[in-house]
Amino acid sequence: MKCQSFGSSSHLASFLSSKESEIVAGNILDEYPTMKDAWIGLHDAKKTRRWRWTDSSTTNFRPWNRGEPNNQGGEEFCVYLSASAGFQKWNDGDCRTEMSYICKFSL
Repeated sequence: MKCQSFGSSSHLASFLSSKESEIVAGNILDEYPTMKDAWIGLHDAKKTRRWRWTDSSTTNFRPWNRGEPNNQGGEEFCVYLSASAGFQKWNDGDCRTEMSYICKFSL
C-alpha cells in the first residue's frame, strides 16, 4: 500500500513488455546501484499458481528466472525483480519478506 501514497493511480509496478522491463532495469542500475531484489505487482493472491497484476493489467510477458516460479517452501505467492539477473528476471518469493519495491504511477 505504500505505492498508493503517490496517488490513487499508483500501484506496485507491472511490466507488460521486454522494452518496459529493460528501461526500468537500466534506471535501477543507474540510480540505485546497491539495490537488492525488489517487489513488483505480480502475485498469486488465491494461491492457485495463477499470476495476476495488482493493477489488473494483462500480458503474456513473463521473464521468469530459470526454474521459477517454484513456490519453494509452499509460501511464495509474490514476485520480485532479481538483482542478480540485472533486474530483468523474476522470482517468486514469500510476500512477508521485507525488500525494496517498484511503484508505477501516472504523472
